[in-house]
Amino acid sequence: MSNVSNEYNEALLEPLKYYREELKDAFQQVTEEYFQQLVDQSKIDIDNNKVLIDKYTVVSENRDQSNTSYKRFGLIKKVDIVIGIGAIIYGIYQFSQEYIDIVAIIVSILILVLCVGLYLYWIKPNSKSLEEKLNDLDATLAKMRQEGYEMMAPLNNLFHSEMTVELIKKAIPFIHMDSNFNIERYEQLVKDYGFLEKGDVNHSTLDIASGDILGNPFVFLKRIIHWMDDYTYEAP
Repeated sequence: MSNVSNEYNEALLEPLKYYREELKDAFQQVTEEYFQQLVDQSKIDIDNNKVLIDKYTVVSENRDQSNTSYKRFGLIKKVDIVIGIGAIIYGIYQFSQEYIDIVAIIVSILILVLCVGLYLYWIKPNSKSLEEKLNDLDATLAKMRQEGYEMMAPLNNLFHSEMTVELIKKAIPFIHMDSNFNIERYEQLVKDYGFLEKGDVNHSTLDIASGDILGNPFVFLKRIIHWMDDYTYEAP
């Protein structure tokens, strides 16, 4: 990739257009090359990592399906209990009447027996089995995640806070980013360019960076804005 010249370039007069048409692709290429260098340096096994990801995806999908079935049985359990309690209440109600409806009582008993049978021999065993399966799958996924972290540790350990500055220098050499905020640049902006020395009291600075473009200082500020307002609360 050809480096961008440090000399004055009229394209700088339209920085957004310049970024979209030239610098964006340059920055992407430099970033990809930089990342590939880190991968080569870390010596991680990419193929082995892909295999682990594929296995994790399969187990994760199985876990989601099992969890859906577990929730479904939970819903069935609630419905079964409600119907069983309803049968008991209806049977007791029939006994409280002057003329007892034997058929209604028998039906209530049959429904109650059916609900109890469904719970003991279908709902409970399946719910327990699915719960055990979910626990096993969660343990498997946790083990695979740990394996993935350990596998990627050599690469992750190579990342550092100065990477962005290094990439900017490689992709856009006419921009110089200070490793730490340079108060002298801020002072120059205030004295020579009329930059506000004090901002709005409602603005809080979250992040700040400084540098220069072909010798011209700049400061990046990331702020959060808050404000106070009056509000009258009225009783409903």
